[in-house]
This record gives sequence, structure tokens and C-alpha cells, in this order.
Amino acid sequence: MIEILAGERGPWPPRRAGWLVLDWVAATLLAGLMLRGSSVPGAAGSPAGLSEALSVAMCAGVAMRRLATMPAFILTAAASTVSLYCGFGKDPMVALALVLYMVAARASRAVAIAALLLGEAAVLVASSYSPARTLTSPDRVPVTGIVLAAAWTIGIAVRTQREYAAGLREQAERRVQAEIDRSNRTLAEERLRIARELHDIVAHTMSVIAVQASVGAHVIDARPAEGRNTLRAIEESSRTALRELRLMLGVLRDTGTTQPVGAELLPSPDLSALPALVTRTRDTGLAVDLSVTGVPRPLPDGVALAAYRIVQEALTNIVRHADAAHAFVELAYQPRSLDIAITDDGLGAGAALSGTTGHGLIGMRERVALHSGEFSAGPRRDSGYRVHAVLPIAGAE
Repeated sequence: MIEILAGERGPWPPRRAGWLVLDWVAATLLAGLMLRGSSVPGAAGSPAGLSEALSVAMCAGVAMRRLATMPAFILTAAASTVSLYCGFGKDPMVALALVLYMVAARASRAVAIAALLLGEAAVLVASSYSPARTLTSPDRVPVTGIVLAAAWTIGIAVRTQREYAAGLREQAERRVQAEIDRSNRTLAEERLRIARELHDIVAHTMSVIAVQASVGAHVIDARPAEGRNTLRAIEESSRTALRELRLMLGVLRDTGTTQPVGAELLPSPDLSALPALVTRTRDTGLAVDLSVTGVPRPLPDGVALAAYRIVQEALTNIVRHADAAHAFVELAYQPRSLDIAITDDGLGAGAALSGTTGHGLIGMRERVALHSGEFSAGPRRDSGYRVHAVLPIAGAE
């Protein structure tokens, strides 16, 4: 209720001292014009000085129309109605029109419509029942009604334009916020992807190095040549991991760019790197057989990377936990998918241990789920463990 009386409803820019000064200047000029016209005789028996008092009251409403719109309207409407009833002045209620404009521009639509109807009704009633109507021009009533309606219409038009501009600004802000949210989601997803890559690189390489170092420590005295080969294998594994880490950390270090980290910037090993992966794993003492069936063909980058990482993680788990002597990696190119199976002849709990202590199984499941594929992992009936994944190939015939 206080907001309605103060005229604070509806969109309106912050008050500026310049607009207030303009209202005071307009009120002063209007007061001078009205006081000059107050010599027009009114109804018989009108108190002395009433015309001047009403003129001052109307102009006071004009001066305060931005500070307290509805009180200013009530004051101006009452003074204008009495002035019209008494037959004072010749202006077609210009002061009321100026205040009514502000009501239409600032108050709610219901209040603005009520103010217009009240103003028009006051003109009609005061003119109809005025004892001084013979002193008033017969055209005054329609002219006054037109002036009030025109001022109200202009106020509504200004209000509508401001609402439209405010709506455009709000839409622009929402679009900017949506773009920021999208960029943040993209960045978060890319960071998660980088975390997976770091896990796969570090976990696999350190596992291989640990096993190779253990083997080298046992054979370095009795078989120096084999020990040197083990050290060279450790060096090669370390250098390979370091190259991948430098590429990835270089992406993370580039914080000056405003663009989200792109997938094209990340190192992306594919199935062509599997033979080297198998060779490095064999250097740990685990016999690994790699077989490929079907017709090999280029795969989407995401599918190729997921397949490589699944094989890498599965072999890492076998080396670390399975106590196996032999592992088998099978790739089957199907018409619409890539079938991946990694099995071993170990304890049958290697990957399960990794799944409880790390992110091995979780990472593999997430990679497969990202491509809407199928994933399973568990002990085999006889012995060992089996990891199986099916990755759909988009656009396959």
C-alpha cells in the first residue's frame, strides 16, 4: 500500500536531480500562468483567495509528482475539480494532466486506469453541477477530457517502452548467464576428463615401472644385460608418460585464454598405440597376447581413446593385483560396434581390488557410458578375471 501511494510500482529509472528540477521549473511556470488567470470571476460566494490557493495546490502536485506520485495526483485532482466547479481559470486542467501522465508511467495498470476514470469523472461531474458553468466555455469539458486522455496514453506508452527495454535487458542477462553456465559446465567436464587421463597415465606407468624395477633389482647382479634392458624399459616408460603429462599440464597451465579447454588440445592415443602398450606391459614379465578380428577401420576419436584407455586400465589392474602369468586382449570390429575383451589367468579378483581402492572400474564404466555402450567386469568361472566392453560406432552401416 505504501508503494502504491508513493508511486513506486512499475519499472522506473533511479530519480535524478535534473528531473526534479525540471518539475519544479514547470510547476513554477504553470503557477505563474494560473495566478494570472485567477482574476476570472468564479461562482458567486466563492471565498476570497480560493482561486490562488487552488492554483498553488495544483502546481504543488506537479512539483512533487516524482517524489510521491499518488498523493500528488490526489491533491491535484481535488484542487482541479474544485477549481473547475467554481469556474476559476481557463486552462483545461493541465496540472492534472501532467500528474496523470506520471501515474500512468509509474503506477500499476489497475491504478493507472482507476486514476484516468476518476479524472474524467471529476471533469464531467464538476462541469455538470458547477454553479458557474455559464461562465465557462462550452468546449472546456471535451477539451479537458481529451487532454487528460492524451496525457494518460503517453504515460502508458512510455511505461510499455520501458517494460520492453527492461525485458530485453533481462533476456540479454539471462543469455549471458546461460553462456557462463555452459562454459563452466564444459570446463568442469573437461577437467573431469583430464583427471581421468591423468589417472590412467600415472597409474599405468607407475605400475609398470614398479614391476620393472622389482625385476631389475633381482637380476642386476646375476644377469647384468637383462638388468640393463629393464632399466631401458623403465626409461622408455617414464619418457612416454612424461610426454603425455607435459602435453596435458600445458593445457592446464594456459589459463589466459577465455575459451574453454578443447578436446582437440588433449593428447589422444588411439588403437594404433596398443602394440606399444602391450610391449611395455610385457616388459613387466606379464605375457600379453593381442588379437584383432574383423576389418579394422578408422574410429571416432572419442571411441578410439576410450578403447585405448579401457585396455590400458585393465592391463594395469592385472599387473598390480591379479598375480597373473598371461593376459589376453581381444578387439573385434563389428558392423556397428567395437567389442573389447581383456582376460587373465590370475586370482580372479584383480580388477575388483582396483575397483574398491581406486577409480579403475569406475573410470572404465564412465567411458563406456559416455558412448552409450555396454560394460561388464567380473571373475571368470575357472580362473582369472574378464573385462568386457562394447562401444557403439556412430554412423556405422
